[in-house]
Amino acid sequence: MKRKNVFGLLMVAACSALLSAELPGTIEKIPLFKGMVLESEETAPADGELLLGIVRTYSVNAAPEEVLAFYEKALAIRERFGESGDQNDLKVKEFVAPSMQVYFWDEDYFIDGDFGEGGSSNRGWMKKELSKRKKDREGYWVQNASALWYYRDTANTLTELQVMLDDLSINKDEGTYSLRTQVAIRVVR
Repeated sequence: MKRKNVFGLLMVAACSALLSAELPGTIEKIPLFKGMVLESEETAPADGELLLGIVRTYSVNAAPEEVLAFYEKALAIRERFGESGDQNDLKVKEFVAPSMQVYFWDEDYFIDGDFGEGGSSNRGWMKKELSKRKKDREGYWVQNASALWYYRDTANTLTELQVMLDDLSINKDEGTYSLRTQVAIRVVR
């Protein structure tokens, strides 16, 4: 009986270490959703004690629900809004598993109280366009999301990694809809 428990604990520890080893620890290792196009790149100066950082912003003609599902799988995210570990307790080459925060379009937003000619809302067209998309696994349309995790690459260096996505499909000013998701990847040391 004890032998089975020890074996089970060793398997859990090995699987945890394996998952951690698969997480990206640099911007180059963060996977990119198929078809993403680099729009901009910003870097922080490498002066003395200042933080080193980079932000790459991409866009893709895909639904944010698809992009979100890709990153949840690529980063092995098990639950949304989950608790992440304490990055200060990390040993060299260890990760704090990513946590994912997901925010949805509020359907009340599409009803603006200004019912014009024919009794339709000025924002009703947005909901009509969104309804052409497949909803997220929770039954809503994704507005934005963010995954955050940490990696200790040396005894004195902690890297913070983040993938953020925004639904840019709706252009309220022009009253147009064109499937587009923006993804920003940020790494700070």
